Amino acid sequence: MAWRPGSLALSNATLSLPSGFSLAVTNDAALVSGSSLIVTNPLTTAVGGSLLVSNSQVLINGGTNAAVLSVARNLLVQDGGRLYVHSAPTNGQEGEYGALVDIGHDLILTSNAWVYVYSHPTNGGSVLFRVRHLTVSGGTNSAGFYAAGTGYAGAIFMWICQIT
Repeated sequence: MAWRPGSLALSNATLSLPSGFSLAVTNDAALVSGSSLIVTNPLTTAVGGSLLVSNSQVLINGGTNAAVLSVARNLLVQDGGRLYVHSAPTNGQEGEYGALVDIGHDLILTSNAWVYVYSHPTNGGSVLFRVRHLTVSGGTNSAGFYAAGTGYAGAIFMWICQIT
């Protein structure tokens, strides 16, 4: 199944897509005011323009397939926005990652915005980020990547990236 809207705007709403679903937004997408986009076991989630996540969240759960979040221009996460990306296992999968976040231009995290990454707990499949520029701003401990305790369960790894 697939859905290909020209644009997507969610305000104080939740959009949960079924397993095996492809979402391809032709232009820009915006999630604001407590909205959620939940995609489980997706084929691809793509935005042809920019994606704004403001005081909202995007949850990409790879399930058994390597999830792909593709944004042609910029991904801006701000004002308490969250991006959660869960990796699928990599054994028997095409590619060397369990999930891919592919941003054509800039990934910008500001004002209490966080990206949470989760490796697959039993085989260590991990999330690969491809971005042209990464900007993390907003003061001490107010934005960044967080992956403490979200790695391979065979060992305990903690990685926190916070840029002030």
